[in-house]
Amino acid sequence: EVKPEIKPDIKEESIEEVKPDKPTYDVEKQQPENLVEKAEERPSQNIIEKAEQTQPEKVQEQPKKRVSFQEKVRTQTIPRDFQDRFRQNFHSEIQVSAVYTINITDQERILRIAVDSGKLDVSYTSDESADVIIRLSSGVLNRITMGEMNFQRTFMSGDMKFKGDFKTLRALDQIFHFS
Repeated sequence: EVKPEIKPDIKEESIEEVKPDKPTYDVEKQQPENLVEKAEERPSQNIIEKAEQTQPEKVQEQPKKRVSFQEKVRTQTIPRDFQDRFRQNFHSEIQVSAVYTINITDQERILRIAVDSGKLDVSYTSDESADVIIRLSSGVLNRITMGEMNFQRTFMSGDMKFKGDFKTLRALDQIFHFS
């Protein structure tokens, strides 16, 4: 018996012809023929522009804004009464006998701190016979009493002025441990 030859059902539409627009590879050259020709036709500027368009946009990071000391002072919550902070952070292990007055310039108040042999007296009164007279703003005093600065560094930075003995002023940083 003769079997009829079965031919696969191939439609002419399913066979793709090699079109000149699509790259073909030359086995000997190992390069696509049409792409080489197209690259020679285009100026290199077009290639650079296309590459830039395909790259994702870089998000430019904002540099961290450095906040100045004066800006920190302006933006903080400042207590009206500093007496409790001085009382809570008093350490009497250092024997100092001195009277300090702190003129809080923006509140127009004078804080008197008297230290005598391990005893502390804090009040809002003026004392003309103080050993050290300090002038600063409430914001600067707040930063000191929060432990961000100390009296010596505040004076060195120019944010505080004082009259009196520098050694006695430095004793404030040893008497009060703000943290």
